[in-house]
Amino acid sequence: MPSVPDQRFIFIGASSGGVYAMLDLVVGLPASFPRSILLVQHIGTRRNQLAGLLASPGSNAPVEATHGAVPAPGTVYCAPLDCHVLLAG
Repeated sequence: MPSVPDQRFIFIGASSGGVYAMLDLVVGLPASFPRSILLVQHIGTRRNQLAGLLASPGSNAPVEATHGAVPAPGTVYCAPLDCHVLLAG
């Protein structure tokens, strides 16, 4: 696994009602935001459309977090359906 660059991260977790708060946050981010943001929505195995909902507005299009990916500043990562996000490095 690639090492994680020396940077700070923002982790946000919410249940299904937290989507609107996360949307407000992501819309307000400048394109040059200096931190990686990792979002987790706690809804179990129900279909998760978090990345799709957040992708419409704003300048930092979210991506689904993938195994082995190195977080980049200014990128919003969404946890895959029914998964946790673990950052190691």
